[in-house]
Amino acid sequence: MKTLVIGSTVLDLVVRVDRLPQFKEDVHTQSIRASLGGMAYNVYHMLKLFKQEAVLGSPIGSGMFANCVNELLFQNEDHPIARIEGQDNGCCLCLVDQDGERTFLSHHGAEYQFDPKWFDELDFSSIERIYVSGLEVEEKTGEALVSFLEEKKKPIFFAPGPRLDQIPSDRLWRLLKLSPILHLNEEEAFHLARENKVEIAAKTLCAKTQAPV
Repeated sequence: MKTLVIGSTVLDLVVRVDRLPQFKEDVHTQSIRASLGGMAYNVYHMLKLFKQEAVLGSPIGSGMFANCVNELLFQNEDHPIARIEGQDNGCCLCLVDQDGERTFLSHHGAEYQFDPKWFDELDFSSIERIYVSGLEVEEKTGEALVSFLEEKKKPIFFAPGPRLDQIPSDRLWRLLKLSPILHLNEEEAFHLARENKVEIAAKTLCAKTQAPV
């Protein structure tokens, strides 16, 4: 049985710096590298490393960044679920300081769109679960994504992500009613549960979803 991972595949530019620059400051970098990233691709890649069957439900656009993403996917023998013409992929600039803390500047593109028609040819009898993140639910096509999840009635893993306030509240609560297994860090748990202790936040969220946190 397979996991369908819905969401973004983007070009990550990982830049290592001693510290983040201040306003108008010119800072030299330690290193810079390009790699595949995005919530969906990271989860999909980890599933593959653990020899788990997975489907990458991630679209790709057309343009400079999309071409880079497509080439890196091809090298890994992966492929997007659909191609969107006339819109490029986005890019994520990831600044990593000497303590390993990450700061992101994200430009969203075609990879954050969603269309249920992309999955018409997918055999859902072989899909055991679906993984989705809040970054995709936040977007304009997030309404269609939530409706898709409601229709398919598959077990869901949901990673709300760091931009909880940007997810329309009706979409968020519709998704939580589907009893997803929540995948989130401490800060996100506090924010979603409106609590400030880990155990209480976990119990509060579990009571809402009736599923593990």
